[in-house]
Amino acid sequence: MESEQLGSADTHTRSSPKKIWAPPCGLAAVILLFSSTPGAYFPSHPNYLNNIVHLTEFALLGFFLAKALLYGRSHTNIGLFLWTTAICVSFGFLDEAHQFMVPERMFDLKDLLFDSAGAVAGSGAYIFLKTLKTDSFISRTAATDETDDRE
Repeated sequence: MESEQLGSADTHTRSSPKKIWAPPCGLAAVILLFSSTPGAYFPSHPNYLNNIVHLTEFALLGFFLAKALLYGRSHTNIGLFLWTTAICVSFGFLDEAHQFMVPERMFDLKDLLFDSAGAVAGSGAYIFLKTLKTDSFISRTAATDETDDRE
């Protein structure tokens, strides 16, 4: 349901903004650190392993970024998904583009595609899990209310 709202003003009241933003910012820093490393320092590896790494790191980034973007705000599922994906894909593009300046590294469209797929999967997974948790809470609350009404 795209019109469903996620989050509210009291979302994540037990967590500070620093704790919410640390995982996506830290992960982005690690991604930049590795992509700034000259290609000669990486051991040779099968191509599929590179694809798995790109997919995984951007799935994690999408997941944690969706959580951070929701902090203290209310978004529709589709809005949160689109913002998270757009930010991650833009970051992936800039990450690939900056590799033009790194020795023995290059812009790789295939890497950007795996980055994008990971961002979609990660942000989608966060929204799915958050919706399940919210729906489960609503179901439990409704069941409790019905029981109270019968008494």
